[in-house]
Amino acid sequence: MDIPEIRQLLLKPALIFTIGGFRPQYTMEEPWIGAVHYCREDEGLPTDPEGLPMLPLLQLPLYSLPLVPAPLKGTQLLTVFFSRNYM
Repeated sequence: MDIPEIRQLLLKPALIFTIGGFRPQYTMEEPWIGAVHYCREDEGLPTDPEGLPMLPLLQLPLYSLPLVPAPLKGTQLLTVFFSRNYM
């Protein structure tokens, strides 16, 4: 296997996000960095192993993206939190 063949095997489609520069519309289709605006009524903030509330890192509506990784095809909204202990 030569280098061009290896590059072709490793090549993956990607999305590029632009952060800021526009006024938010507060719709479900908008991704958010550092905030969580949508969740189920019965959901609260997750807690870390010490019981502290975790901080929102990203909320990403996958259903509005032109490209979604195969393992996430059935997921509509991805929300990522992190623990204060990792700061």
